[in-house]
Amino acid sequence: MGFTSFNPTYAVADDLTKPYLADIDFAFIAPKTLRVNITVPEYKLVRIDRAAKAKGISRSAFFVDSAEQHIKNMGIANTVRKRQKKSMLPQSAVVNAILSGPL
Repeated sequence: MGFTSFNPTYAVADDLTKPYLADIDFAFIAPKTLRVNITVPEYKLVRIDRAAKAKGISRSAFFVDSAEQHIKNMGIANTVRKRQKKSMLPQSAVVNAILSGPL
């Protein structure tokens, strides 16, 4: 039982007669883009715009990148993932590897 090969986007089960269960959030594959409205002090927005320009990205991309980095630094992603694992059936090492990948 298990997988004969592993690639982050492709895995082959060696015994297809047994069911495999994986609880994976696929929202990251085709995310819906939403418009948001935030309030920021002008001097901070100027600093944000300069930083985004220095990185060669848009203001929106800068906000998203910064928020994702902040979430990663806080360890929130790992906390959510651990809660999901507790409620799931035992999984193979490959499914665990997929679930513990980046958000």
